[in-house]
Amino acid sequence: MSTPRFRIQADGQDLTAQVQDRLLSLRLSDEAGMESDSLELALDDRDGRLALPRTGAKLRVELGYEHAGLVHMGTYTVDELDLEGPPQVMTIRARAADFRQALKAPKTRAWYQTTLGDIVSTIAGEHGYTPRISVALARIEVAHVDQTDESDIHLVTRLARQYGATAKPAGGALVFVETGALVTPSGQAMPQVHLSAKDLTSWRATLPERGKYPAVTAQYHDTDQAKRVSVNTGAGEPVFTLRRTYPDAEQAQRAAKAKLGAFARGEATLSLTLPGRPELAADSAVVLSGVRQGVDGTWAVTRVEHHLSSSGYVCQLEAEVPKA
Repeated sequence: MSTPRFRIQADGQDLTAQVQDRLLSLRLSDEAGMESDSLELALDDRDGRLALPRTGAKLRVELGYEHAGLVHMGTYTVDELDLEGPPQVMTIRARAADFRQALKAPKTRAWYQTTLGDIVSTIAGEHGYTPRISVALARIEVAHVDQTDESDIHLVTRLARQYGATAKPAGGALVFVETGALVTPSGQAMPQVHLSAKDLTSWRATLPERGKYPAVTAQYHDTDQAKRVSVNTGAGEPVFTLRRTYPDAEQAQRAAKAKLGAFARGEATLSLTLPGRPELAADSAVVLSGVRQGVDGTWAVTRVEHHLSSSGYVCQLEAEVPKA
């Protein structure tokens, strides 16, 4: 590959030239789910003349290579500044700019006779997001959900766990899709990055004991019988029991299936280190070939760290078995 390149804009002003001579490292962490994506910039502050960035400044970052062009990696809001010495170093930390504070404000309301799609769309609209929810999830009927002194982001996260989904504000949208399903909200296949053994610096696959929890039990409150009733999915021992009691049989069954799917996805995990690839992102897919039997195939990416320094541009990637 050619020489790594980057571009940084602060509140619309291009600071690449000023940063170029002082950059010690640039680290971008792209996380699946509600974990906030983050940026860390370490700069040489040898003369103490670097301007202190303001908290709340918006940093737009692009990464790539001299002859291949740059890829937009996101916009981040500065939330922390660390100064140290000797040697004098300024470290700027920022979080993905799409996470709006209003999402964290507690609310009390109840949702009746609605769908998962309506709940996510309503919350998205209230906070200025475009709802992007997969067709299959959007159709799920929800008889009753209480939101008691609970933030919208907590409610969305809770529903995502219950229905085996991943929820995340990204690119001006509130995304709600099946975890590890490798499909876009519209149902199209996610872009795939194909990697062969020669593309990798190192790799590790962890294959834990299979079938540790081949079955899951969930409970719901049966109002007619005035008691808790259990529903099961899967077969075999040991059985994992969900602690929460669900309001009806359908929600209990869905929660049990989602948990069993999570156990299945966790059967194997993958870690890769390779020369920088800006197209690698969480919630996408990598397809390995020529590594070895049991490792080759499609993996769902859960985390990517892009690291640029004087040593070059490197990616570290974590992935898991995609949802069947």
